Amino acid sequence: MKSTEIYKILNLYLKDEFKSLGYKKVKFCRLGWYKSIGNNFIIFEFQCNRWGWDYWTGTDFNFNFGCYDKITELSWSVKPIVRLNEVIQYDDLFELVEIQNSVISKFHSYDCDSKQAFPSAEPAFHDYLQNQFKPILFPPSLTDMFHMRLYDENDVHKWGIYFQKIIKFISNKLEILWN
Repeated sequence: MKSTEIYKILNLYLKDEFKSLGYKKVKFCRLGWYKSIGNNFIIFEFQCNRWGWDYWTGTDFNFNFGCYDKITELSWSVKPIVRLNEVIQYDDLFELVEIQNSVISKFHSYDCDSKQAFPSAEPAFHDYLQNQFKPILFPPSLTDMFHMRLYDENDVHKWGIYFQKIIKFISNKLEILWN
């Protein structure tokens, strides 16, 4: 899938939800929203993997949020970093793991030994390749809460529905925390 297709599908699910919560579109990224709280701004951003889709491991996108002093690409967070697991409910965190694992089950194992295919690569690279196929355990690691994996269009729809359902809850918690 191309990133433009991923952004388009996610936007279908999320734009009305963000608008109903008083958010406006961010201009500096493909899919992001902001809302003023006091002198600062809550910014949500979805960013596709720059390497694109891969037959073996699909692709992913990052889900970022923060409290910033201005709405620019180079602004610094003015509040402590909050992780996704700190602002969603237990059931939603469990569902995140289920979606991640349903996507991983679609991945194609490498047909060859990665050490033979990439003999000059660092051992960390081989570990990374092999770890792509391991199921995510509960509770998920910070990386597994940051990189939302997907293999095909159905996965993008699953993520769209998932985030549509939890954005209001996350936004409310962040407003209380950062206001």
